[in-house]
Amino acid sequence: MKTKLFDQKGSEVGDIELNKDIFGIEMNEGLVHRALIYQLANNRINVAHTKTRGERRGSTRKIYRQKGTGRARMGGVRNPIRRGG
Repeated sequence: MKTKLFDQKGSEVGDIELNKDIFGIEMNEGLVHRALIYQLANNRINVAHTKTRGERRGSTRKIYRQKGTGRARMGGVRNPIRRGG
């Protein structure tokens, strides 16, 4: 399989012989599309995450004491388990 050979300025320099087993096959558009999507997905930056206790604003004081209230044990207001935490 012969093709033209160009230099950096775009002028034709000559001909080159290419391997038909590599350059003579038909293009698989589905495979090219899948490779493109794969590359774009890997370049994407993920920004979604859950904030930790250190990233939240607010007090770290316990809502109420640990024992004697008859309610469940509870930590700070901004604990990630709580709503708004």
